[in-house]
Amino acid sequence: MRAWKPPLLPRAWRSSDQPPFVAREEELDAVVSVWPDVVSGAVHCVFVTGEPGVGKTRLIAEAATRLSAHGAAVFAGSCVAEFGAPFEPLDAPLRRLLDLVRGATATDAASRLIRQAITADRAEPGPEARDPGDQHRLATAIVGLLSEAAESRPIVIVLDDLHWADEAALRLLPRMIAGLEDSSVLLLGGVRSTHPDRSAVVDRVLANLSSFEGVRRISLQTLTPDEVLAYVRTRSTASDADLLEVATRLRFLTGGNPFLLREAWRYAGDIAGPDVAGISLPESVNDLPYTRLDTIDPAQRHLLEAAAVLGMDVVSDELAAISGEPAETVLDALDRALAAGLLEAPHGAGDDLRFPHAIARQAVLDGIPARDRPALHARAAAMLEQRAPAPARLTQRLAYHYVHALDLGFRDEAVLYTAAAAELAASRIAYEEAARLFEQAADLTQSPSRRDELRLAAARNWLLAADFARARALAERVCALGTRSISCAARSSTKKRPGGRASTVGGRWSC
Repeated sequence: MRAWKPPLLPRAWRSSDQPPFVAREEELDAVVSVWPDVVSGAVHCVFVTGEPGVGKTRLIAEAATRLSAHGAAVFAGSCVAEFGAPFEPLDAPLRRLLDLVRGATATDAASRLIRQAITADRAEPGPEARDPGDQHRLATAIVGLLSEAAESRPIVIVLDDLHWADEAALRLLPRMIAGLEDSSVLLLGGVRSTHPDRSAVVDRVLANLSSFEGVRRISLQTLTPDEVLAYVRTRSTASDADLLEVATRLRFLTGGNPFLLREAWRYAGDIAGPDVAGISLPESVNDLPYTRLDTIDPAQRHLLEAAAVLGMDVVSDELAAISGEPAETVLDALDRALAAGLLEAPHGAGDDLRFPHAIARQAVLDGIPARDRPALHARAAAMLEQRAPAPARLTQRLAYHYVHALDLGFRDEAVLYTAAAAELAASRIAYEEAARLFEQAADLTQSPSRRDELRLAAARNWLLAADFARARALAERVCALGTRSISCAARSSTKKRPGGRASTVGGRWSC
């Protein structure tokens, strides 16, 4: 086995800008308490759930940091809201583990299979390379890699924002936990438990995992009045009476949500001195982001809105391209947004500015008039498309933006890139995600024959994912309602089954 050293913890976790960690000691102890069992060779999985901004990511980071100090090798992954890659948040940890444990040039079959699933810009194999056993073999390969790594030292895999994970990644979790039964591995996941981000697929996976020994769920609640007071005490040295008054007002305003609490404190002026009496707070928690937005001029606000459309990370050259503004103007606007607390500074060299939280980005998006959004998405897509030939990792972003620009006549582009994103997902063994995207493309197209082709492509991928019910339902729909040429082609594959039910023979559909 290759000798390897654990990677450094993420820079954001090591940043001096991290807010103070208060309360949550009971929840932190609950995570850390499983570590002796993990070290002794028993896999554990802890899911931290709660509303947006309640502190899931911070608790996970704090727990992983402490476990790192006890000898854990920590590998962190997270998901992107709208256009994440297949197998997020597993892809980044697996990519790093594979390079460390087996080397970047490993050529064994298991390593090649893992690389096929996690390499963003890989060439697409032909359909003949796909097989219903691919995902089982992939799960076995991942279990083998993690088990091999855990022989050297205990492993922590952080899987944050699992509510945004694709179904292929989520369906791997039970297989991984079952296969890692005797391995020193801790899976530490963060999941939103409230709508609209609550995922039925995640709920189903978590419910199925509850029967596994070593799987537990920690539900984070908002901070109590005493916990808000503890936070305020870390930020000011005023008298107890003044601090109690401020903490009471902050708790009423924010409901004890840690992210909103921090934003409210920033709104008040980041007071660090002894005098907090008469602190100014907005009337409503909804006023927090909008008051910040009012501190920058309209032109700079439009640039920030364009940045929010592009995603959580703010890349200045992309923003200059979508806006048509000179680089100096864009950089000045970003500096103003950073000073206003609307953006977060990079944590290290090579990092981009980013929104401090999905809540902050969503507040900017919510402020964009509905009539202006399609044009912003169209400009974003045009900017990305100019990077021809577009890297495969941009395909899903192009699909997302063109779908949101349908009102401006970009339906053909939306169908084209959504189907391309589906093909990319299929080439990476994410058959569930491929099927979902093919179905989305079918719903978008206005061509009946193309709709049938896309639905049959979705059915084939549900079949590859071993979801026979969804595969059959789509095939039957095409047979019953599809265009004559597609229906006849499907029927000619084999003899018709009694009752007209769809079946597959050798991977082909018949009706």
